[in-house]
Amino acid sequence: MVRRTVVLVRTLIATLGIVLLGAQAPEPVISVGLPGPASHVAFVGDRVVAGAWSMLALFDLTTGIVNVRQPQGSLVEALAVSPNGRLLAVGTCGHKIRLRDANSLRLVRDLELRQECAETVSFSPDGSFLATGAYGCGPKNNGLQVWDVDKGTIARELGAGLGIRRVVFAGDGRWLAGVDDKDTVHVFEWPSGRERWRLQGAGQSGYSGSEVFASRDGRHLGWKGDGLVVWDVSTGHAVGLPRAREYDVHDMPPGGQERRWKEVQVPASAARFLEDGRLAYVDEAKVHLRILPDGPEQLLDLPEEKPQFIGDVGLVRQHEWLRLSSDARLLVGTRESETLVWDVLARRAIELAAPALGLPTSVGWGRSGTVFWGNLAAGVRAWDTRFGQLEDLGPQAKDAQVAALSSDGSRLALAGFSSLSIIDAPTHRVLASKEFGPVAETAVALSAKGGRVAYADPKEGLGIFDSQLQLVRRLAALGPLERLEEVALSPDGRWLATGVGGREPYLRVWAVESGEATTLDKQVVTYGHQPPAFSADSRSLASFKQGKSVMIWSTGSWATTRTIGLSSSGRSLSFAPIGPRLAVASNDETAIWDSSTGTRLVTLTAPDVGERGAIAWSPDGRRLVSTADDGALRFWDAQDGRLLASLYVPERTDDWLLLTPDGRLDGSEPALRKHLAWRMGDRVARDARESSTRRTPGLWRTVAFSP
Repeated sequence: MVRRTVVLVRTLIATLGIVLLGAQAPEPVISVGLPGPASHVAFVGDRVVAGAWSMLALFDLTTGIVNVRQPQGSLVEALAVSPNGRLLAVGTCGHKIRLRDANSLRLVRDLELRQECAETVSFSPDGSFLATGAYGCGPKNNGLQVWDVDKGTIARELGAGLGIRRVVFAGDGRWLAGVDDKDTVHVFEWPSGRERWRLQGAGQSGYSGSEVFASRDGRHLGWKGDGLVVWDVSTGHAVGLPRAREYDVHDMPPGGQERRWKEVQVPASAARFLEDGRLAYVDEAKVHLRILPDGPEQLLDLPEEKPQFIGDVGLVRQHEWLRLSSDARLLVGTRESETLVWDVLARRAIELAAPALGLPTSVGWGRSGTVFWGNLAAGVRAWDTRFGQLEDLGPQAKDAQVAALSSDGSRLALAGFSSLSIIDAPTHRVLASKEFGPVAETAVALSAKGGRVAYADPKEGLGIFDSQLQLVRRLAALGPLERLEEVALSPDGRWLATGVGGREPYLRVWAVESGEATTLDKQVVTYGHQPPAFSADSRSLASFKQGKSVMIWSTGSWATTRTIGLSSSGRSLSFAPIGPRLAVASNDETAIWDSSTGTRLVTLTAPDVGERGAIAWSPDGRRLVSTADDGALRFWDAQDGRLLASLYVPERTDDWLLLTPDGRLDGSEPALRKHLAWRMGDRVARDARESSTRRTPGLWRTVAFSP
């Protein structure tokens, strides 16, 4: 009996061991939100999917955790969920609509478009068809496309040449509507395709937040643009809405005279028809629910926008509401970069364990061992690569947008909405500061030792300043439609280069001492980002031409010495501290090239991370740091292209999480507790024991100093 019991125990242990060996280990999930304010949202059961830039995030409202963060490869323009809740259609600017599983965001099928962007998508009531507008660059037949979802092919094209920008299927499937680029609504019968109505009154069809929507019974058609408009489709007449207000409107067309007029509008956001047929929209911190055409109205309160005081100055962090659920119970919006979910009936916020990361706008690696990066919403942040911790740059960094390092690493320039500061990079001591007028965009660069500062803004143009920020020379003003994207000073201090964006982008170089300007290849630099980068010896200048080529010029003569072709549009580039190596980040890859021969040396390999951003070398040339529009910083081995680690730093906190490709992780205690979850099969949940077991204290030192 005893022997039999021992055998059974051993068998049980062996069986359990097999089960354990075969079990899938929990997968870490970094529960952080989007790299900036959401632009599009959709409800998927008890989840919300939200998009910003090229990223999607799937928020689980029962736990507050982001289950999935998924880059789309190009700008997210529209979202729609199929009527059965199984498919998510993602309109992008990558010549495709991406059909994804709505619960996992797994790719099901791509619909390949002739046009570049799908600014709008709408499912038919039975989910068999998907409509989109064909407006923009590409085919002349830029009307309304209807796709067969199962086949992945175009089933019908309507309204050829109309320039359709917004579309919607009626809730009963008997018609579909498209709004053209001249603000006319075209209503087509379905499936015959016969045009039934042309309706006027849909303003701002080109505004990204505009939307056309329909009632479930197919009787009403709504428009949210510069105001709220509703039509009765059976008659083609507009339905009178209460709470219209008169507004002063003005416009300044390029090269024309300023125009002013008055309009009567019903202001609204997050407008839609509910499942029960009522019209719902947000206005003046209230949800308005109304039975059309003239039934009773119900008002539900929304949270007040309370000011936050900095000294005696009160700032209001405004809500921007994006979408109501179909029963009006939930409302999703943003406050600055933060994603908000409001329970309308319970009058409370649903807490999300997913703070925004922010969108890095610049990055640099100082000789003291500190990585600096600018952020549009959260100021300039810093990571100490010696000890693996965040650094506090002081109050001057919190209001900055972009940062620039001198090539010797001794000085750091911080440019914000209204000020420019020069600080000592190792000690963070402010050396000089100057107030400027409020500006929307700035660009800044430092000379090798910080003795000269190039600073540009749309109001004053481009100028050279000394180390105390006194103006030395004004180099250029900007045209009404031009903007300075980035500036660079050569390490020898002789040259200043800047990319100029607008209708005709170009690259221009100035001799710092004389102020003489040279425009490089203006005839062929017709579009795309134009970031300049000088080599360490100041003999070469690199930038992009027509989006998909790297051009390298010899300084002084400005003769072209090398052209390197890319597979996708270039985003940023950076020369190594020594030698001809050039790191180039494009939309779909980052690689290191030999700029003297045009040979690709290394490709930086990693999972899909979204559109690439800025890139910078470590002072010893052994490592690289890069950004992308998912908000993370990634550190790479420059010799073999290995991803070493990804760093996640939520906005407005001192929290951080570090994750290596092999699953090791570390982070601040609050981040490990709040923003780290685990996936086991289809379930994602926090697990303090798993987080503690899998944490590798001091992980950064292993990453940073490994051979």
